[in-house]
Amino acid sequence: MKPILEILKKSGPASSSDINRQLVLNFNLSRDAARKRLQRMFENGDIQRFIRLNSGGYLYYIPREHSKVLVTAVAKAHLKSSRPELWRIVKLIDDFKILSKYEISRLANLNPIKIVKKSKRRYRITSPELEKLLQDLKLLNYKVTNDFVTSTSLENTLIETIIEKAERKFEEEANLLYIAKEFFIENRLADELNLYRVPFHISLINKFDAFGHKILRKKSNIIVECHIRRIVRIEDLIGFHRRVFSTIFKGRRISPVPTYCYVLAYQFSEEALEYAFKKGIRAIIVEYRTNKHVFKILEGPEDKSSKRSSFRGRLADAQGRAFESAVEKAFIQRNFITTRRKLFYMNNGVVSEIERGKILTDVDVFVTDENRTHAFLVECKSSKTQIPRSELLRIVKNFGMIAKYLKQSEKIVSSIIIGNFNELDKVDAKKRSEMSLTFYTPTDFYKKYKTELEGEPRWLFK
Repeated sequence: MKPILEILKKSGPASSSDINRQLVLNFNLSRDAARKRLQRMFENGDIQRFIRLNSGGYLYYIPREHSKVLVTAVAKAHLKSSRPELWRIVKLIDDFKILSKYEISRLANLNPIKIVKKSKRRYRITSPELEKLLQDLKLLNYKVTNDFVTSTSLENTLIETIIEKAERKFEEEANLLYIAKEFFIENRLADELNLYRVPFHISLINKFDAFGHKILRKKSNIIVECHIRRIVRIEDLIGFHRRVFSTIFKGRRISPVPTYCYVLAYQFSEEALEYAFKKGIRAIIVEYRTNKHVFKILEGPEDKSSKRSSFRGRLADAQGRAFESAVEKAFIQRNFITTRRKLFYMNNGVVSEIERGKILTDVDVFVTDENRTHAFLVECKSSKTQIPRSELLRIVKNFGMIAKYLKQSEKIVSSIIIGNFNELDKVDAKKRSEMSLTFYTPTDFYKKYKTELEGEPRWLFK
């Protein structure tokens, strides 16, 4: 049986990255060979692909083996890690049974309308990005109407009733914005507030409902999003937060204008409130009392984010140094000579240990045997969950340059990298390395040197 068919029959529908990973690790193929074999089988019609995932990959399945229901369920399970914007949309449709195209545009951070010119006239059309997204939702078995996306499990009469209620909510929400504008100005939360809605949801022309300014020592931005159609979930606020940063802070990394974000709603989920307090989004509960709307700004825990971030930075550095010290101790106990954070320099293309030119890199623990004939370059990456491929290849490249320099003095050079890495990245790194390269996870390193590490805190290696 062909390897790809064997994988799909055993594990069911799988992403191209999962299939390629198994072909590289279990069938001893290179990444390029695995990719070409997968593409060839798709072109021959032996397998089919269902939906586009991240990094240009797809979900693949065997048509005669896997049902549409199974393929759809597996595709949804992949979305959280591969396409988080689409996953948030799918989750909200499953929860609330209906979303408007404009809510979907907000969650995916894209413009819903594109203006085109034909024969000196301007036309509004659905943007190509939104069209692609709607096609994916159709693939996932959702129904796309003129303005809404609904669950196909609903009856048509029920869909019509839900849409009618949703449209009334949009009008109510648009009218509420005018009242909110007065509240912001009267309470000096904003000196000026421009609304981007008229009482029809189809007229949404900006990524935010209201955008204003307040004069402090310098001008600050005020952003308001009104969201009273349903309970606000964390998925809504994640989309809002990303829209703020992609729109307001784009190209202004140094001293950005202070920006204050508000979300108006009748109700927030607990997860949404925690996220809002964490990200500095000000949640406003809207209540209707005695024929009047009352706005209540929810107060979160005292904001100590700046202190917390600096403390976390110091803590991470301290943990890194403690981990390097423990690794160094393991080699000392075995009678090796060690140096921590040894610097190597690059000057006119030549590597040197003498301080001149630019710093090439530092070796976390530089180890030599008693006769100084064998050197080990040890990299410690315990604090990160998984090291990116680019960083791993950079380490391997730098170690390769240092190894060439050390071999001039007739040293045998090996490298040890401690950390958590993707299996395919490790295979690539070993192929590119010109010296002996050994990988350990922190846990594996602790097990190997358990006797030498006696007395060191176990949690450093978790």
